[in-house]
Amino acid sequence: MGDLMKTISLCMIVKDEEESLDKCLKSVSSIVDEIIIVITSDNQKTYEIANKYTENIYYFQWINDFSKARNFAISKATKDYYLWLDADDYINDEEKEKIVMLKDDNEDIDIYYFLYDFDDNYMPFYRERLIKNNNKYLFKGKIHEAIIPSGNTKNVDITITQQRIEKGLTDRNIKIFESFKEDEFTTRDYYYYARELYRHGKYQK
Repeated sequence: MGDLMKTISLCMIVKDEEESLDKCLKSVSSIVDEIIIVITSDNQKTYEIANKYTENIYYFQWINDFSKARNFAISKATKDYYLWLDADDYINDEEKEKIVMLKDDNEDIDIYYFLYDFDDNYMPFYRERLIKNNNKYLFKGKIHEAIIPSGNTKNVDITITQQRIEKGLTDRNIKIFESFKEDEFTTRDYYYYARELYRHGKYQK
């Protein structure tokens, strides 16, 4: 890439997100070079909000596998890096300025880790957010998906914030875990499955 400014594709998977999607896209649309929205439901309102910001909208049939949906979105990206957000995330003005500065940094980094401030009960923690678009880095895991770190990685002082929207407790995640075959579980999966069971009061299990 030399001294050229980094270009960024925003890649998102969304479902029924009319409460949060507009704030998310409004917060990031001015600092990315392309917006890819993959919709996993037939929610017309969600489509209309996404269409205000991009024509790059695709439908993906939901198959209880977050990685497959995210990787489908990534496959549509055409820029140097892809940034992933959930619909209930947003970036405030101070953090947006940091991302603009980062785009102008010619350091050759494969994966940038941003801080995630997602819950008042937890301290912000680092997550892979800005990833080089070279067909090397894909999400793994049907749920609580992640990219296995490799290459040049860097933690940067940029924070993504989750909108505080009360969604209530659903059994979506537990159902996904219960669809696993025994040999599909990783240690990481068992941790997140146990956490879901705890949240639902299924302490014995």
